[in-house]
Amino acid sequence: MVNPLKNKSLLIVFSVALCLSALLVFIMMAIYFANKGFELSDETFYLYFSDHYNSEIYLTQNFGVLNKFACFGNCTIINLRIAKLIYQIIAVAIFVFSLINYLQHKNIVLSFSHNVFVFVILMMGSFVNYDYLPMTLSYNTWTLILSLLGFSLILFELTYKTKNIQLFSALGIGFFVFCLFLVKFPNSIIMVAVYGMVNVLFNRTYWLIKISLFFIGIGLSYLIFIHDYPQLLHIINNYKIALFDVKHMSTDNYLNQFKYFFNLCSELGYFNYLLFIALLTAVIKKFNKSKRQIWLYIPLFINFSVAVWFFKGNSQTLYNDFIVGSLLLFNIFIYLFFNPHYYNKLFQFSETNIISILLILMPLALMLGTNNQFYYTTSQTMCFSMSGAIILFFYNSKIDNYYLSLTTLFVCGFIFSVNYYGAVKTPYRQTSLLKKNMPIYFHPSIDGIYESREKFIDYTTLNLAINKLSSSNKKIVTFFNYMGLYYISNKKLFPETPLSDAVQNIEINKYILTRENFNNSFELIIIPSTVYNNPEFNKMFEQYGIYLGNNYKLKYIYTFLSAKETVYFYKKV
Repeated sequence: MVNPLKNKSLLIVFSVALCLSALLVFIMMAIYFANKGFELSDETFYLYFSDHYNSEIYLTQNFGVLNKFACFGNCTIINLRIAKLIYQIIAVAIFVFSLINYLQHKNIVLSFSHNVFVFVILMMGSFVNYDYLPMTLSYNTWTLILSLLGFSLILFELTYKTKNIQLFSALGIGFFVFCLFLVKFPNSIIMVAVYGMVNVLFNRTYWLIKISLFFIGIGLSYLIFIHDYPQLLHIINNYKIALFDVKHMSTDNYLNQFKYFFNLCSELGYFNYLLFIALLTAVIKKFNKSKRQIWLYIPLFINFSVAVWFFKGNSQTLYNDFIVGSLLLFNIFIYLFFNPHYYNKLFQFSETNIISILLILMPLALMLGTNNQFYYTTSQTMCFSMSGAIILFFYNSKIDNYYLSLTTLFVCGFIFSVNYYGAVKTPYRQTSLLKKNMPIYFHPSIDGIYESREKFIDYTTLNLAINKLSSSNKKIVTFFNYMGLYYISNKKLFPETPLSDAVQNIEINKYILTRENFNNSFELIIIPSTVYNNPEFNKMFEQYGIYLGNNYKLKYIYTFLSAKETVYFYKKV
């Protein structure tokens, strides 16, 4: 048993107070910036398909159903941002509670200070998403929230093992699996696999009734969110097409990401650095005859110092956040390395070690089925991998209160740095939130959002241009990056699909355009420069009876003041 913390040193008390203050300040900042910034790309994609969910069109994520439910039917950008903050805090808090109870079940009794450090590390770690500010509920966010809740039920089931808890857990897992099915299909398979593995290995009781309740949970989730069998068939068909026809969620992309990230780390010298730290750790361990722990901190402080070098914010280079998270994780294993008398415990086939490994590997599993790179899952790495490492740390090593407090302080600094540079100063596809002071009122879903002067002019100009060139209520055509034009023009966009302006996705575009009966009957087509300057897209348009400069004439060109990107307005003649 690990004894509770009794040493009330000034460092520990100061660390607890500072960490709690940092968390409080961060939450207040998130609320303060909730009405700042409006983006025509990802954020309005989430908003649009929360307001206008339609399973008959081609979508590979159906999280808009959950968004509408989470916002009680009133999906605005501000409501979605506040909802994300609330549900994420609740999910992490429940997960931390389940983790602490699980450790107590394993005779690891933590003090108040330990609990605070664990809570702050995981809560702050959840805020390192690349898209945190703006804070919209996205499929990555829902994946984090639902997976945390699902793993919480697994930990509760292993902790208490009473019949009622296990049956409730099976029901809840089924409920969350269907939610993950709506959010990102491969992740629902991951949750089923983890739950099944844990039960097969460590909890072989009440099988028949648990399986029954698992499917009842799926049915309950279906009745709450979909309750329409034809819609369910459309969703399944879309996933089938994505996996086997257009291969939008193919495993080949997943394997390529491993290769890409490995090459990236090699180019950055990251593996050489890890090898240097590992060798330095081994040398210190071998030749350190002193019982003074200060020598053991040298590799840890070097890691902290190197991580500071990556404090540039996620909008600069997205991989920075993931690498810093990895260094924090690596520090725990370095510390375990200095406690060799616990090695036998560390390598035993035990429930605790298996749970730790599953948690550490969860981020790699949850990124399956998306074209996003590893560094889009930094928050999952911080929450799941850090929690798995924390279990190993507490279970296999004596608790070093100073190491834990310093690590927590560093995590707080890391999260603040990422969110200031990458979410406030230069947020993802945004300009500085500190410069947004002009409110826009083009559409109820974005009313009261404050923008910078440049973007205010951009959106006002586009609003006037669209309504001038398309005075009727006919559909207009645009591409994924400009989904937000719906909200500044109050017009119907077509196709209502996440079209991409990237040439590597042109086959997916063709499939969608064919499926949606795209033709030359639309009054206005708005084309970004990435499409306009690529001859492959001109060929694609011609396949559907659209000849730019012939039956569609160029009527207006506008270059965004904010993004410096040009869009072209073609009107049917």
